Amino acid sequence: MSIQPDFSPYLAVYFALTLFGVLYNAVIEHMEHHKYIEGFTSLMVAAGVGVTVLACGFLVGWQAAGIVLIGFAFSGLPMVVGSIVRYVRARAAGQKMVRDE
Repeated sequence: MSIQPDFSPYLAVYFALTLFGVLYNAVIEHMEHHKYIEGFTSLMVAAGVGVTVLACGFLVGWQAAGIVLIGFAFSGLPMVVGSIVRYVRARAAGQKMVRDE
């Protein structure tokens, strides 16, 4: 008698995440092309990470997924805020340059 692990939940989640990644990339590309998310791409990346952590919650448990999500929030928030601040500064500088011409 042997006990073999059941990898089907892992494969299902990984397949779903791959499909999500392909579709999400297409959505982001469309939004960037039309400048809908100009300066806020980092928020879209954070949302994608959130989906990944939530999907993995099915595999590792909700407590572990919550701990990882909080960790990503602490490490990612400075980057998201910094990205937005850099965009706002660059946009303000561009507007000032147009006004000064």
